[in-house]
Amino acid sequence: MPAGATPGGLSVTFGLTGVHYAVRGVGRLWTAAAGAVLGAVGLLCPLVLALVLPF
Repeated sequence: MPAGATPGGLSVTFGLTGVHYAVRGVGRLWTAAAGAVLGAVGLLCPLVLALVLPF
């Protein structure tokens, strides 16, 4: 598994949890959404590169 997949997955999880709480009034929505998007990029880029690039 690529090294970016685990931290990227955790970032998506924590970012979406932050969005959940921000909608309910605890925390800031833009920082949670930015964290979720950056985590998704960190999760998807290594996986896409692993699928596209031959070994």
